[in-house]
Amino acid sequence: MSDPIIFKKKIITVVLVICVLLQFGFLGVIAFADDEVNEVIRKVDSTMNVNDPVYSLFKTKRCSMCHAVDHTLIGPPFRAISIRYKDADDTQIRTLAKTVMYGGIRNWGEVPMPANSVTLSEAELLVRWILRLSHGEL
Repeated sequence: MSDPIIFKKKIITVVLVICVLLQFGFLGVIAFADDEVNEVIRKVDSTMNVNDPVYSLFKTKRCSMCHAVDHTLIGPPFRAISIRYKDADDTQIRTLAKTVMYGGIRNWGEVPMPANSVTLSEAELLVRWILRLSHGEL
């Protein structure tokens, strides 16, 4: 009769190998999607001032994965946010910053905004930066 502890170790090893293989599979899918992602990033980069320090925050916090300036990706375009909240006061800006931090639902349709790893001050910087965008044509 085989040892149950050895059997459990073999099962755990098999599960871990499967998990690693799945991760590599997902990385392969992401690698094929890189051209599309890079095109989106180029579009965003071409419309923003890359020397702006908040732009760097925008890139490192991965806002560009869901948002663009002039067109909808997953979330609303930044210009639409800027138009909707053009007269926002400090209280509304803080509320928007908390939405950036903790996420939100049904503010812009059915797709929820996930929580983000930003501090409140970083979120407020990002919100103020978005609200400064000109209200040009979308």
